[in-house]
This record gives sequence, structure tokens and C-alpha cells, in this order.
Amino acid sequence: MSEHARPHLHTHQRSKMHSAVAGAAYRLGLKLFDERTEKWHDYSRRKGKEVVHGETLGPPGTPPEMLDPATLWNLIEKAEERADAQIARDFRIPIPLGLSETDAIAMARAMAGYIVSRFHVPVSLAVHNDNAVDLDGNQKSADKVGFHAHLYFPTRELTKDGKGEGEAWRFGRKLLELSNKNQSGAIVDSMNEKWSVLANRFARSAGLAIQYEWKSYKRLGLDKTPKPTRARRFGEAAQWYKDPALRPAPDIINHEPGARRRKKEAAAKAVPGSVAPAIDLNKEAMTGRLHARRHAQGIKSAALKVARQKRIAARPIHGKAPLLNRVTMVGGRTLRVDSHLRLSEAMRRAGPAPKTDAEHAALERAMFLADLLESLLFAMERGRQQAGDFAMEMMRRRMAYEDARVRQEVVDRELRRAEENLNIWLLSHPLRPRLKKVSNEYALLKAERDRAATHVERVHASMVLMEGEMKDAASEEAQRAFNGSRVIRRIVATMEGYKPEFRTVVDALNVHLSDQHKADVNELAKKLGLDGPEMVTLPRSEAAFTNGTRL
Repeated sequence: MSEHARPHLHTHQRSKMHSAVAGAAYRLGLKLFDERTEKWHDYSRRKGKEVVHGETLGPPGTPPEMLDPATLWNLIEKAEERADAQIARDFRIPIPLGLSETDAIAMARAMAGYIVSRFHVPVSLAVHNDNAVDLDGNQKSADKVGFHAHLYFPTRELTKDGKGEGEAWRFGRKLLELSNKNQSGAIVDSMNEKWSVLANRFARSAGLAIQYEWKSYKRLGLDKTPKPTRARRFGEAAQWYKDPALRPAPDIINHEPGARRRKKEAAAKAVPGSVAPAIDLNKEAMTGRLHARRHAQGIKSAALKVARQKRIAARPIHGKAPLLNRVTMVGGRTLRVDSHLRLSEAMRRAGPAPKTDAEHAALERAMFLADLLESLLFAMERGRQQAGDFAMEMMRRRMAYEDARVRQEVVDRELRRAEENLNIWLLSHPLRPRLKKVSNEYALLKAERDRAATHVERVHASMVLMEGEMKDAASEEAQRAFNGSRVIRRIVATMEGYKPEFRTVVDALNVHLSDQHKADVNELAKKLGLDGPEMVTLPRSEAAFTNGTRL
């Protein structure tokens, strides 16, 4: 029996960061846009080099637009909603070595047609050139480079709903028989058997003396080691499959975290007949290694903490963040310090460190005033934003109400016109409505009048609902504005006791305030009766700024 590769069915899963659009673009050598992730996948450079041929087949009657890979595979992505969904399957089949490009494409089409008819799914088939390098890392000759094909298909059936103009194609039933381990084995065997039949048929047509078998060496009862599907290493390190003595130990080939890295390291260091170095199990040696490891971990943890603090310090102090979410101790008192403007912290850094009790008290009052000032500025800014949002919402509601009013005028005219037509007909035919069999003309006029009356009632009901919603929104806005003004009044009342320090604190923090904040501060100064700098006295805050500010 000759040696040859066998087919392989691979499942793509979203939990493994697979994308059906990316898979189709890679196999077909196209540039496709993934609407789910909003990313481009460009493999157009493979077209004509690795990718020899690409096309998409579908069940009979499939609309041509659904066979466009950009449309098809985005629809497949939309059909799968789960984060761990199986989105596509790739059936990779070898092409007999020696077949021409035309025969390779014909064989791939035949296998794709089998999948289409069996599972009723569209298939994107792509014929690729084989790797020009063998498992030992040696360059192949031109007659040793053949073809293989990828048959890429979704995990759901493509079904048609309705007939005629109302027909619609969608992805329906999940192909659970390929997901179930108890059922998929027999199905995959039938697909592999179909491949062997096609491979032998095309090989005989091309005059190739080779027999392709779909079963594995183990199932055929042959004591042979299968070759790997691809070379993990080149040169001598890749030839372990030729000598079983060089094969890595079974415990190295596993799926534990870091198994691939350990496998590579072991393969690089492994020497036939070598013995692993002994480990010193002495208590003192083990204790020393443990202390050294803990010391290294402590240094690493401390370095990570320092790096994190540097990142936090590098963040901009301006930004949208909740107020008053941190506390700090100043002079034995707990002050609220926010993460919006951090005016309290700026006030702490404004001058030299306090030394006496008087300086501590002055700094404490200045920081508390800065905290109150920031709370007030944030409350005023939030009030302006909410007022602007309310104005936009009311404008939208008024526009909708005006549209409904115009619509009401239209339906009122339609109702009047329908009533006039019905009255004219009744005047022209006074006896016909009394007959048992009513004429079609009368029934149509009456139905038109009733339909117009229904429209009038609906439009009127919608206008009444809109009026109620606008009144409720206005009441809620009035209550919100009252609550906001009450908060501002409370803060202003608290700041009454800090008039002596107000101007000095504002001047020290002026560099941190925007133009709008400065305007708010000037308005606040008027409310406090501090219109001019000459009205400000600084007996309590002078001690905190004896050497000037350091902003």
C-alpha cells in the first residue's frame, strides 16, 4: 500500500476566536469585511499563488447574491448568536499527486457537490498548491508539488421559506449530527470514503498507478506510524517521526497550559540516552530556593505596583468621573476628595508643607473649600447638561406632535371627503341601501368612510398621548431643576463661612478651571457678595501661602 495523506474535518468555533468571514477570505484568497467585528480580512495576495481556484456552490435554486462570499459568510455569522457557537467546518482533502489543475478543480467540485446534496449547505471550495517544502525542510521538486482542496461550509442548513415573491432563504436547522461524538464518526467515515472513491476514479483517469485508502493504519491493522500533517521543526529535529526512539515522551504531548512551550524546549534539549539532572531534596536547599522565589515574586509585585501608580499619576486630571468617591486625612479630619478635577489635591500641592498647627488648620480649611467649590461646579455643569438634554427631548416631542397635527388635518379631510361621497351616493340611490343585497359601490364607500374614521381616532389618540407625555416630562424637569437648585443652595450656604479664603483659593486654583468654570465662580462670588477683590480678607489663609503658590 502506498503512503498518502487523508482528509481532515476541522471545526471553527467562536470561543477560539475564529471568524467564518476570515476563514473564507483566507481559503478563497479574497478581501472580505466582517460586519460582526467590523474588521477587514485581506488575503487577496494569496490569489494566483497559494490559491489556484475558488468558487462557492449552493443547493438548487439558491439566489446568486447568496453565493457571493461577502454576503454568504456575513449571513452565517449573523445566524449564530452564541459566544461559543460552532460557525463553520473545513473539510481538507488531498488531491492525487499527478493530477492536472483542471482535474483537481473537477475533483474538488465533485466532493463539494456531495456535501451540498447531503447536508443542504452552501460550500466555498478552494484549490491550493501544496507546500513547496517537505517535512524535513527540504525543497520539493516541481513534480512533487501537487494540490489540495478546502471545502468550507456552515454548520446550519440553508432552507427556503415561502414561494413566489414572498420566498426567503435563511439558515435554519443546526447540523447537530456533526457535533455529536456518537454520530459524527460514521458521517465523517462516509465523507472520507466518498473522497477515496473520487480520488481513485480521477487517478485511474489520469493513468496513475496508486490506490487511495480512507481508513487509518490502525484500522487497517498495519504497524506503521503516521506522519505529522506539517513540520514543527526543520532539519534533524523534524525527523523524529522516522525513528520511534526519537519520539517525544507522551507526558510532553498534552493540552495543559504551557505544554507547547515545554514540548519545544524538551525537543531542543532532548538527546537519546540522556538522564535528567537530579534535584537536591535537602531541607536547607529547598528552603533557600523557596525564599529566593518568594523574594523574586515580591520584587516583581512591588515593581508592578510602582508601574500601576505611575500609570494612574499619568492620567489626565480632567475627565468625567463621579464626584466625592475618595477620602483623605488632613489635620485629623476626613475630607472628601473627588476624581473629577481633584481641586483638593491641587490645593494641597499649592504651597509648602504646613509646619505649625495654624498652618495645618489654614490648609484644612482651604482644601475643604476647594472640595465644596468642585462639588458646586459639578452640580452646575450637570444641571446645564440635563437642561440641554431636556430641551432637545422637548424639541423632538414637539416636532412629533406637529407631524401628528398635520396628519390629523389630512385624515380629517379624508373623512370629510368619504362622508361627502357616501352622502352623494345615498341621495342618488335612496332605496338601494334598504335592499337585502347591498351593492358593491355602497359597501366600498361605507368601508372607505369607516377606514377614514378609524384613522382619525388613532391620530387623535396619539396626539392626546403625546400631550400627556410632554406634560409629564415638563413636571419631571421642573422637579429635577428644583432639586438641583436646592443642592446648589445648600453648598452656597456652607460656603458662607469661608468667605475670607474664597478669593485666595480661587486664584490658586484658577489654572485648573475652564472658562465656563471661571464664569460659574464669578457668579458664585456675586451670590456670596464678593464682587471685588477689595472685599476679601485673608487672615485665616495667609499662613498656608506665606511663600507663594507652587501650581
